[in-house]
Amino acid sequence: MIILAMLASLAAIGLLCWLLFTLVVFALPAFVAVTAGVWSTAPEPTSPAPFWSGPWRR
Repeated sequence: MIILAMLASLAAIGLLCWLLFTLVVFALPAFVAVTAGVWSTAPEPTSPAPFWSGPWRR
């Protein structure tokens, strides 16, 4: 029974690692796209302003 528990634990850890890798593969491009969009709407060209900042917030 202890061997079965060890194998199940290893399988669970492997599954969680696979899910984390899959999340990174799909979430990283989305994160990069959102970051680029936020940077492109910055009031000053060199500042990484969040999307809620702008001339109306000054």
